[in-house]
Amino acid sequence: MAKRFYISLPDGLAEYLEDWAAKEGNKPTTLAAFLVERAIRDKMDSEQGGKV
Repeated sequence: MAKRFYISLPDGLAEYLEDWAAKEGNKPTTLAAFLVERAIRDKMDSEQGGKV
């Protein structure tokens, strides 16, 4: 099961995210979720030596 988190971004970052997602034909929320997941997995990899 997935958990939902609600985040706020500064206007400049939110606009960049919206533009980036639009260029990829994606929704900003989908791109944001992907980026957060990737950042967390990278952190876990660095702490656990690749065990995710």
